[in-house]
Amino acid sequence: MLRLSVLTFWVASSWASLDDAPIEGSLVVDDDCTHSDTCALNALQLKRCPFNFQHDVKETMLNMSAEIDSLNDKLVVLVAKAVRTSFKDDFSRLVRATSSAAAVLEIVAPRFITLTNKTSASLQDAGIDEFGGKAKEEQTSLLRMQRFLVDHAGEVLTNIAAARSNDGDTGFATKVNTAAQEAGHWIQGVLKVAWSTATDQLPRINALVKNEIVNTSDMVTEAACAADTATSIASLTTLYAQIVQAATDCDVRNKTLFSIADCESSALSVQTGISLVIKEGARMMHTCYGRDWSCAESMASASHDLLQAYNSLVVLGDSCKSSDPIALAVCESEAFQLSSNLGVAAGYIWKSADVCASSCNLAKPQ
Repeated sequence: MLRLSVLTFWVASSWASLDDAPIEGSLVVDDDCTHSDTCALNALQLKRCPFNFQHDVKETMLNMSAEIDSLNDKLVVLVAKAVRTSFKDDFSRLVRATSSAAAVLEIVAPRFITLTNKTSASLQDAGIDEFGGKAKEEQTSLLRMQRFLVDHAGEVLTNIAAARSNDGDTGFATKVNTAAQEAGHWIQGVLKVAWSTATDQLPRINALVKNEIVNTSDMVTEAACAADTATSIASLTTLYAQIVQAATDCDVRNKTLFSIADCESSALSVQTGISLVIKEGARMMHTCYGRDWSCAESMASASHDLLQAYNSLVVLGDSCKSSDPIALAVCESEAFQLSSNLGVAAGYIWKSADVCASSCNLAKPQ
């Protein structure tokens, strides 16, 4: 039976409640902080940062990157042998190896994602304010989705791992269905802001089409902003579709079509979709506003590939056990996808250790 504490993923994480949640990132001053100079000094005191960023974050990330690389090296050998020979025994060994890999990811992925709170990715960017209300709303949405991912991605993995050994337990599905409907309502508002922002790109696009921008550097910047805005909106729109799909797949009332496996997959897809929206949104913040969101982009990119890798492991665990030619073809395809996701994730984890600063800083780096 699924642990009830884990079900808080969809109960306590109601997206509607995020509208009222304060954005994390700024340091709270003491009650006795009345003088600006004193406040500034207090804010820099060690007690304001209850962790060692170099040891607890950077070195931890580097170790995680090395662990994922080592895991991938072993899987690549097994995948190559299984694909080269196509013997059932080789695919069976691949299944056993992916089970071990899943156990690693179920530990590493949540740990890495929660490290976001200790990095500059979690900080508000005060410089966004000068670009107006829509830019501020975009930042607010990104930070809320980031907090949602940090708080609950690990719980989703735990639920899926538990549910796969307990077919018939529909408690998780019921909670997913309820919260997905609430999430859909919240995302609708975010989409309206996003599409409204897209209309602001029309003058820029028209200028590009009519060759009105003479300076090459300006042309590249304007084109990148328009492209990244479109990509960001596309990711957000896809996320909305994933949330709607999750509500459908997790509808236990539909006795004919309901499948706990489909529900689990949809729940994971929503988390993966959120990480992609953060990744694309962070890139847009840089290209359109010139702000440094490299930490948020790198952290979200690594999270996205870790979650994608876990999804591939779930698919592998099912398809590679079969002797059906189609299932084995899926097994082979997902095996290559898994290796790709793990390799990219390791790279982004390493990059995150390099580009991210501590969340104890007073502001996001310029």
